[in-house]
Amino acid sequence: MGKNTLILIIFGILIILAISGCTQQKPAVTPAEQTPAQQPVTEQPEVKLSGNHIVDGKGITLYLFTKDVLGDSKCTGVCLNAWPIFYKEKISVSSGLSPTDFGTITRDDGKKQTTFKGWPLYYYSGDVNPGDIKGEGVNKVWFIARPDYTILLADKDNFEIH
Repeated sequence: MGKNTLILIIFGILIILAISGCTQQKPAVTPAEQTPAQQPVTEQPEVKLSGNHIVDGKGITLYLFTKDVLGDSKCTGVCLNAWPIFYKEKISVSSGLSPTDFGTITRDDGKKQTTFKGWPLYYYSGDVNPGDIKGEGVNKVWFIARPDYTILLADKDNFEIH
């Protein structure tokens, strides 16, 4: 190889290196720059607060039954037509609620049911829209679940909510 050929090869390599050094890769898009379609989808909590009561992730009110004994659901059979059980395998909660207040029981019929502070949770079939509370006080034994209930005393004739 001649001296001129070697100079041309070295010059060619330098040009290639210079061109590749001038091109920059586009930096990754930061979350703040993402469009709504690109931003990661965050799951809504399965349980949240709506005012002063507890609702599911879609805003449907959850209820307590005063005839239930902690950890044992007394609403069975046709009762479940009006008061379907609420169950989520893994509970995520919004601020204002503690995940440790929620648990799961296995009912006598073998189905699982989510509990709040040990009390089984239910829907009311008359509530069709988010925010409905049509089951509040039904037969003086059904009440919306509230995070500030600390004790629910119940018997067949009388009850108190503290």
